[in-house]
Amino acid sequence: MSTACFHAQQVVEKALKSVLTHHGILFKRTHDLVELYSLLEQHSVEIPFEQDLLERLNPYAVTFRYDDAEIELVERKEVGQFVNLIYAWAKKQIR
Repeated sequence: MSTACFHAQQVVEKALKSVLTHHGILFKRTHDLVELYSLLEQHSVEIPFEQDLLERLNPYAVTFRYDDAEIELVERKEVGQFVNLIYAWAKKQIR
């Protein structure tokens, strides 16, 4: 399940960065989903989800790959629904 969460984090990160780029919002090199979310909020981009799951996916960007720390797993169904929601939102934003 950790591997699935890692890939989910990557999809969400790329979706957020795609929307930021589409809106001309500059961002620094980061894997921090909450930071990317905050940038969208600051620029009044409508976001149909809360940042709480982003906070739970954040550790999978770096900690999962490079650290031995325990990470709270996110349920497969929850991750799948969230990735689908964000992907659909990003696709709608960019069209």
